[in-house]
This record gives sequence, C-alpha cells and structure tokens, in this order.
Amino acid sequence: MKILIITITVVVLSAVIATIIIGKQTFDGTVEEKPYEQGLLWDKIRSNKYESGWSAVINNRKFKKGDDVVSISVFDKYGKPLSDASVFLVVSRPSTTTYDRNYETMRRSDNSYAAKVYFPLFGYWDIKITVAKKGESVIFEERIFAEEEQR
Repeated sequence: MKILIITITVVVLSAVIATIIIGKQTFDGTVEEKPYEQGLLWDKIRSNKYESGWSAVINNRKFKKGDDVVSISVFDKYGKPLSDASVFLVVSRPSTTTYDRNYETMRRSDNSYAAKVYFPLFGYWDIKITVAKKGESVIFEERIFAEEEQR
C-alpha cells in the first residue's frame, strides 16, 4: 500500500512540475503591465463608443490563412455610412503579441473600407478597428477565424 501511495505522489508531483516548466516556456510575459490604467482606458473606450453612436461591421466573415482582405462598413448613429473617416486595423492573435500587425484601410466607392491583411496561422484572430473622424476616435473589436488554406 505504501508503494502505491509513493508512486501516485511521484506521478502527481512530476505532472505538476512538467506543467510549471511548460507554462514558463510558453508564457509571453506580463499579461497587462498596468491593469488599473487599462481598466480605465477600457471604460473610456466603451463610453466613447456609446456616446458616438457609431458602429462598425466586418462585411466578410470567411477568412483564410495567408493573404486576405478585411472589408468593414462604418455607420453613424442614424445607420448611415460614415463617410470621410479614417479606419485603421490592428490584427492580433489572442494568445500572443508576436503576430500583432497594423493596417490602414482604403475607402471604397460603396463607402466601405478594406485592408489587405496577412494571417500567418489559421485559427482565431482579434481585429481592433479604430474609426477616427474630426478629432473623435472610437475603437471596435471583433474576433474572427482564419481557416486552413484549401489545397
């Protein structure tokens, strides 16, 4: 009976130690350097979004690994296209900052905005959309999925 308890204890401790080692090797670093300030910024972003009445919608919902295009429509509080705005994207992987990239969009004739983006891996990606017009700036966030390329 003592041998069984010792064996189980050794196995459990080995699993815990292996988990700690793997966790330390894959961790990017500090999750949030200044969490209080980030919380205040998050509140401000939500407040700006609410007060502006603007909305942003990603038009295409199907993405693939590699080169792709993100198409976005931006609307004012009356549901009309927001023209003459500047729209910027930050594409990032939820689990790491290694693949964070900034993109500027181009306005299309149908008042939508598009940016050529690159998804180096398939899986989930966060897209942060910053819409700016006349000194006012609002941030929207979406999570999308980039599929493996078809061969």
